[in-house]
Amino acid sequence: MLGGVLLPQPAAADEYVATSGKWHLFSEFNAVSKTENFFIVTLDMTRATQLALECRKNLKTYFFYVADKSLSVLPFNNKVIITMRLANEQPFELLGSSVGEGRIVIEERLHGPSFSLLLVSVYEKETEIGVSVGSYQWLFSLQGFSRGADALGTHCGFTPDPARNRK
Repeated sequence: MLGGVLLPQPAAADEYVATSGKWHLFSEFNAVSKTENFFIVTLDMTRATQLALECRKNLKTYFFYVADKSLSVLPFNNKVIITMRLANEQPFELLGSSVGEGRIVIEERLHGPSFSLLLVSVYEKETEIGVSVGSYQWLFSLQGFSRGADALGTHCGFTPDPARNRK
């Protein structure tokens, strides 16, 4: 809790780092790779679902993820279509993968076009974004996302670049 505000703390988070609007920066130590990873995360309007941008320093990659316990019914590595819509804009569809534990990821190096479209669409927007997977729907605030993403890049030591791992 920070200033009376309940922070979205994913179970894997080791340490809270900073807040930018509705987005919160956390770090986690990965015992396998022996590296510290960072992510920014926000909760949906019901405070039950997470939308996050995470970097994996040892892999030099980023990924977005949506985490909700209702998604745990999806088989591991199941390809899914994620529909997103910013206020007053047309919806767009992205390809993601189920990774278990109720998470769907859009990985920078595997889903490059989808990852780039999402990053460009939400950067410098201070509105909400609607996200749906099948019949599941959520609404997330983008307030502070750009500043949070910039801070994330500083902590990670590199910025998102879907072409990096294909060069």
